[in-house]
Amino acid sequence: MDHHRAQGAERIGLLLHGIMGGLRPKGRGPDHGHDLDITLGQLHCLHRVTDLGQPTMGDLAEDLHLSPSTVTGLVDGLVARGLVERLEDAEDRRIVRVTLAAGGRRHRDQHRRAHQQRLAAVFAALSDEDLQRIESALERLHEVVVQAAETEGSPVCRKEP
Repeated sequence: MDHHRAQGAERIGLLLHGIMGGLRPKGRGPDHGHDLDITLGQLHCLHRVTDLGQPTMGDLAEDLHLSPSTVTGLVDGLVARGLVERLEDAEDRRIVRVTLAAGGRRHRDQHRRAHQQRLAAVFAALSDEDLQRIESALERLHEVVVQAAETEGSPVCRKEP
């Protein structure tokens, strides 16, 4: 990669980092996860359960890059707070799946609404043309990232935005 492209790539990385940081909720409150009285690890686990649906404990450990015993501890804490439930697999009772409980669904929905409100406020300052260009560029970047991750055998979010 030539010097100019390397500088551009570095700048894009910094911009993406700044954008994501700017979209994160500030302070404390229900849209930030602090009202749940859970650890950052539990919050991350909760979000992965949300994204994965009803993962097995093993799938969750693999996705989080944690040991099964660590994930068991995270899930125990979330179960105690009524955010997730353990389910016996319908086909194999030895397999335990994790799913959102009512409290977890409420948190997910509340978090999504707050996130959409933050995005709407930021995007209000952009023209329709700007939004279309940004969307096209990000779709292409997503394609390239997914392809690179698949080539490397790395896990990647394949969920279409």
